[in-house]
Amino acid sequence: MWQRRIALLILPILIAASFPSPTFAARGKHESPKLINFFLGYEIKPDDPAKLAQWDIVVLDMDQTFQFPERLREIKRINPRTKLLAYVNASEVSEARFRGHPASPGARLAARIPSSWFLARSDGSRIQWWSGNWIMNASDNCPVVGGKRWNDLVAEFVRDEIMPQGIWDGVFLDAAYGDVTPFSGTNVDIDRNGLVDTPAAINASWRAGMTELIRNVREANPGIWIINNSSSAYASLTNGVLFENFPRYGFVGPFNELRDALRRNVPPKISAVNTNTNNQERPNDYRLMRYGLAATLIADGYYSFDAGDAGHHRTWWYDEYDAPIGPPRGEPRIVKGASANQPAVWVREFARGYAVVNATKDAAEVSLPGEFEKIRGTQDARTNTGAIVTRVTVPAEDGLVLLRRSDVTEVRGSAFQNGSFLQVFDMQGQRLRNAFFANRDDVPGGANVLVTDLDRDGRDEVVFAQDGLVTVRFGTGGRATFRPFGTAYRGAVELAVGQTDRSVAWELILTPASGREATTLVTDARGRVLRSWLAYRREFRGGATVGIGDFNGDGLREIVTGPGNGGGPHIRTFKTDGVPWRGGYFAFDASESGGARVAVGDVNGDGIDEIVVGSGPRAVPRIRVYDGNARLLSEFTVGTGASSDGVKPVVADIDGDGRAEILVPGQPF
Repeated sequence: MWQRRIALLILPILIAASFPSPTFAARGKHESPKLINFFLGYEIKPDDPAKLAQWDIVVLDMDQTFQFPERLREIKRINPRTKLLAYVNASEVSEARFRGHPASPGARLAARIPSSWFLARSDGSRIQWWSGNWIMNASDNCPVVGGKRWNDLVAEFVRDEIMPQGIWDGVFLDAAYGDVTPFSGTNVDIDRNGLVDTPAAINASWRAGMTELIRNVREANPGIWIINNSSSAYASLTNGVLFENFPRYGFVGPFNELRDALRRNVPPKISAVNTNTNNQERPNDYRLMRYGLAATLIADGYYSFDAGDAGHHRTWWYDEYDAPIGPPRGEPRIVKGASANQPAVWVREFARGYAVVNATKDAAEVSLPGEFEKIRGTQDARTNTGAIVTRVTVPAEDGLVLLRRSDVTEVRGSAFQNGSFLQVFDMQGQRLRNAFFANRDDVPGGANVLVTDLDRDGRDEVVFAQDGLVTVRFGTGGRATFRPFGTAYRGAVELAVGQTDRSVAWELILTPASGREATTLVTDARGRVLRSWLAYRREFRGGATVGIGDFNGDGLREIVTGPGNGGGPHIRTFKTDGVPWRGGYFAFDASESGGARVAVGDVNGDGIDEIVVGSGPRAVPRIRVYDGNARLLSEFTVGTGASSDGVKPVVADIDGDGRAEILVPGQPF
């Protein structure tokens, strides 16, 4: 329940100034872990939209479209997949709504409420449970005024006032009580005849009226998402039910009720759990956070963790939220315990992970169906160690999220710096697995290295470059070394490899990384120069990065370059003979002077390569993905502050699924 927060919303209106809008790595895929945020404070600060865009669903008060409309739109701009639900109370109206700005949705709703619609005692006085919040008569015994009752007005209000704003995807109906007497007390005259009705009659009339209210909202607003709070009695009418304060009042009952609600919900099924710290600022209560999250994952619901009903205004983020375990695989199972009616240890497999929750009072050892990885985290280092495990011990009333083990950590076909700690993303910025060290013991540390079958004889060659020297170690034995940019050049050499002349063997495409003009060389495996050209003006001496791929599906390769430090983020493409192809474009703002780092691969699985561009130094570290026509396909950030080194992406299909991953170097935790 959040009535105590509504009064904070009805304050003098702030003018929403323009503000920057960085694009953060957006989730919003509605795959586990599925996240919901109840952001019900008054203010939406300038940096809040970027934070909130990380959640799959965000619930905000309906008045925020009046107070901060541009910041709500900013959430959608950053991540169009985030669903925004308007907070609407199904059975109570705050006194503060009557004092709000006349143009605000809450005040417009309050102005349409006749005094006879309030739930009353036998003496006619209004009833409140939360101080300053009046309970409405949701039953069909509510008097008809102007051809409608309260349970008609709510649906009409959502249809005519909320949804036409073009911001909301649905509504969150708070205080949809199953029985009202636990909140109103038993002195209730539900039919306003001056007599106290029996609790059974009060609750039966209430539940029938609330059923009608929710059904009316659904029929008046087809296709919207609806979550109700306070009772699962209406689960078959809504997309979801919120289970607040889990598991403060016990695990077994609410957990089983959550699973039952999800079975009955209208698709898409979005029942949710809110675990909280009971109005104490304890964001570091990792055990409690994991306990609620793991239980929610087992049930396949949406999860929220915050400070409580006076603190539903937090953007706490956890390592587990970034664990890309994907959709469930199979049903939940009890591995320790007698039945679902007693505290037990539950597990569930996911496409890319595993969840365990221990609802008992004792630690439990659980054997896993194969090798899994613990999350490598920055928060609870005792739990999220990144260890590879086949069994785990889960403490009492705790949970654990694991990643399915991938043995494939070799990077082939794309150059990387030996010893890099590579984070793994898809093209939308979704983290796909734990980061890993890309390291070859047979190559000097820090060298640029590329592994591929260069001569197409079925055996890999290892190509590496350091201090201006390129070495090719052949799969048949032997090696070739050469200095493509002369003996005086001792800087890094950027590497790419591909077919440039229709011959069987592939060629090397080389550029200096810095310190001289951006000469692009096409050489054979022994360093013989086949073609060369300048990618940028001769006066520019910042070097370049390089990639090669088929950008239009014609079977022929094109070469792409990005300037090094000191240049604008100017991307150029060439035919393999150096003739410009389809012109150039700026991957980021033209005023940026850190250049751009390019890599190439098929990151969307359509059989055609994309150009993946990383930002340069002194810019917010981010990735943009373009097609061969310079059309922006996606973008995401990998940090919030300006980077001193820039972002140098690596693109390689490390799991063999035909779709390349974007690998971004970072610092190990």
